[in-house]
Amino acid sequence: MTTAAPSTALATIQPAFTAAERLALAGYLAGHRGLTCEAYTLDLRQFTSWCRARSLSLFSVRRADIESFARQLEANGRARATVTRRLCTIAGFYEYAVEDELLDHPPAAHVRRPRVDYGRRADRHGAGRLVRKTARRAGIAKAVTPHTLRHAFITAALDAGVPRRTSEGPLGVGATMVYAGTFLGRSYEAPVACTGFAENKQLATATTGGPFHLEVDQTLEPADAGTKLTVHCRADSRGFFRFAEPLVIRLTRKQVETAGENLKALLEEHAL
Repeated sequence: MTTAAPSTALATIQPAFTAAERLALAGYLAGHRGLTCEAYTLDLRQFTSWCRARSLSLFSVRRADIESFARQLEANGRARATVTRRLCTIAGFYEYAVEDELLDHPPAAHVRRPRVDYGRRADRHGAGRLVRKTARRAGIAKAVTPHTLRHAFITAALDAGVPRRTSEGPLGVGATMVYAGTFLGRSYEAPVACTGFAENKQLATATTGGPFHLEVDQTLEPADAGTKLTVHCRADSRGFFRFAEPLVIRLTRKQVETAGENLKALLEEHAL
């Protein structure tokens, strides 16, 4: 009679994320606060769970995979606005990973987002009911009101680097604002003045302080059946940014191009 010796082999358990993926997830979410962070966390939790179920690592995902994720959300009955927001969150995460040089290319840059149709205008009671219903469907346990959304919008805008106005009155030459953001892992604030403005045609700004001097001239002009956006930038680096100037130039160009592509997609699909 023979007996089998007990096996001492141990199964290798692969971690859910690589070190680079964990760093990207933590860094991206750390840049947001409050309800915005909670919503983005929910979006990424659902996306990462979908990826793990298909044995896909976050940094091996391709555009087709993200498209498939979006189609499954639609098949599960998610509203178009919800699908669009989830895709925007995923795109933002991959853009962050590229900016921090953890990934070479953002796979969500050209993902198609659903067209969002807007119906008749709701009164404040209808708006409140819609917001509460949407919050329940998103799994948010806290009380959410239209005022909460306004606050979250302002917070998200500041987190995304939208300038904070520091002067009163309409936007025009002489108006001042402050840009706040992160670059190469460093936080910065830069006061900015408007140096040129023509409604729906041109916006030119120049920093008046901060780690680098930056002049940006953005112009809009008709082109075929659409609109052409042209951006000219001129910068003089200071301090830490001077030593990293070639990298700064490359990352800035990539950031501007990606932002332009995302804006184009959102406008064409009426998500804005």
